[in-house]
Amino acid sequence: MRKSLWIVILVICTSFSGTHLLVVQDNVIINAQALGTFYSKLDYLESQNSGIVSIAHIGDSHIQADFFTGRVRNRLQARFGNAGRGFVFPYPIARSGGALDIKFRYSGTWNHCS
Repeated sequence: MRKSLWIVILVICTSFSGTHLLVVQDNVIINAQALGTFYSKLDYLESQNSGIVSIAHIGDSHIQADFFTGRVRNRLQARFGNAGRGFVFPYPIARSGGALDIKFRYSGTWNHCS
């Protein structure tokens, strides 16, 4: 039985409104050692052509359209192998936009909230 490594990437965005300025901080990984296992799994996958590395990117509207995340996914899959798209939220059912390359069909009336 293969073991999967799940890496959860949490992204927090800051916004501005009115006269408040947007404060941009340096893009710094605070606990870089925590990524050691992730990089070890990628090294093993690349060198042995064996194993599974699963990545879950949790975020908000900045990942919803799949522009940034799609590019990262495509580059990782080109280098380490393509195990598929993974979970995709059915945004059209919630009357919201999503990735342009995924289509959903549904029937009935779905309740949603924003």
